Amino acid sequence: MNLDDEYNPAHRHAVELQGKFHDFVRQAPTAYNPQDTVLQHEIHTLVGELESRKEPQAIENRIKIIQRGIRDAQIRGDSMLHYEHLNDLQRHSEILRQQMRRFRNY
Repeated sequence: MNLDDEYNPAHRHAVELQGKFHDFVRQAPTAYNPQDTVLQHEIHTLVGELESRKEPQAIENRIKIIQRGIRDAQIRGDSMLHYEHLNDLQRHSEILRQQMRRFRNY
């Protein structure tokens, strides 16, 4: 199994996370919150890190930043995203984080 065999599924998963975020944003009834913009940027950066094959620990750290942003949005309650959408993003990001921890070069 080469690294591409590990990175490609993780990259697809991150792109799916990014797509879910954009879908949820389109469904949102309220205006964009600055913290949502930060979360969008972090997810975009995550996809780029996977494309550039960064170290799994660095990618996992990015995922933790994303998860912290999602939790903060849930606690604050001021995100334009529904609580259920935030839960879905949190679940999806945790699956990706666990995937990174299984990389051979972790």
